[in-house]
Amino acid sequence: MDNSSEIAKILKDSMWSYNEIHNPKYRKITILGSDSELADLFVRVESVFSLLEKGDELFTPVLNRKGVGNRFSLTDTGEFFINTINFSLSIPCELMDKYKLNPAVCIFLGYIKKHKLGGLNLDLICYSEYACIRQKINHFAKVIKKIYAGVNFKNKLRNYFRGIKKVHDGLNEYINMIFRKYSQVKVLRMELGYRKSPEYPYGNENGVCYSEAKKHKLLFFDEKDKNSVFEGMICYIWKLEYAEQKGFSWHLVLFFHSKIVKKNCVLVEEIGKYWTEHVTKGLGMYMDCKDFHKGYKTYGIGLMRKGNKNDRDELRKAIDYVVKTNYFAKIKIPNDGRSIGRSKIKVLK
Repeated sequence: MDNSSEIAKILKDSMWSYNEIHNPKYRKITILGSDSELADLFVRVESVFSLLEKGDELFTPVLNRKGVGNRFSLTDTGEFFINTINFSLSIPCELMDKYKLNPAVCIFLGYIKKHKLGGLNLDLICYSEYACIRQKINHFAKVIKKIYAGVNFKNKLRNYFRGIKKVHDGLNEYINMIFRKYSQVKVLRMELGYRKSPEYPYGNENGVCYSEAKKHKLLFFDEKDKNSVFEGMICYIWKLEYAEQKGFSWHLVLFFHSKIVKKNCVLVEEIGKYWTEHVTKGLGMYMDCKDFHKGYKTYGIGLMRKGNKNDRDELRKAIDYVVKTNYFAKIKIPNDGRSIGRSKIKVLK
């Protein structure tokens, strides 16, 4: 049975839409600060488990003229399963080391590493090898299906998500607190990162380590009251992110008093200049998240009004966006430091 449409549906209904992961139009906005390969891997593993849980077979008999099946071929699910195994091995180890991966992904990768699976191309091997690999793949599927259904794994998953849910609920309550104090606010979202070194145009070779990035973030907020561009800012949310191609960056959601007359693009430009010139002394760069969200109808940027349901929903989606990278991988912070934070809410007249 051809169930390629079922695979597409599962991917579409997963936490990240199929378009967000695979369509080049959305590629750069999928996860601004984190590598999309990890998001892709998470979606693939999640989809594999969903298909196995449904009871999908990985191989199907190939019948001869007498109706006897003594050979096998991959089903759509089987091909997707093997592609996921091969894809997982294409992700750089350095990137994996920066993150604490979702338990489902950890188990999947752990089995592959232990049993040295990967580089599988069943079209290029002889029948005897095919039978051996088919046995290994079926055993792999049986093992992870049993593990994923077990109490121990469910407890690990519950513990992994507990902290994420707490942060998510806390940020949503934070939005409610803002609107208890203000009838409307102006919202900016931007990413503060670092330029590549001209000596190393490929990979993360800008020389900025976590401790230096943290110092820049502290300086950015400690010195903000000395800069008139922040006049009228009532509070903010920050999130630390990491990507192989650009290193560490800070995703910010900034809330301003609605009476601030400057346009968002002007505010972003002035804040970006403050980051690049004052804080990082020319090492930094910045991006306006509005430029990355033209593919979406809503993105929680601009004037947000307390009494407007659509505005509130946009802000909640923005919060979902900030938190959702943690669902597949949490960035490792020295000494169990935080990767997400928020400020106190000022009351301005």
